[in-house]
Amino acid sequence: MEVLLEQLNGLKNHTDEFELNRVKNQMKVQILSNMESGENRLEEMARNYKIFNGLNFHEYCIKIDQVTAENITDAAVKLF
Repeated sequence: MEVLLEQLNGLKNHTDEFELNRVKNQMKVQILSNMESGENRLEEMARNYKIFNGLNFHEYCIKIDQVTAENITDAAVKLF
């Protein structure tokens, strides 16, 4: 728990752009791999329709790409 809190608290400092882009790409790959089977794809589409009125993979990518280091820092400051 101590390590987790230390890592979360560290988000208050500047987030490295290279690391942020790496994580963004990793999230996109994770979403794609979760949608490999037809059953998972249908479940994801239904969930997105219910919660977001129809968010698709391309819209996911747009939202992921809109995250900035400043967004992360601001959110971390609000948490702590």
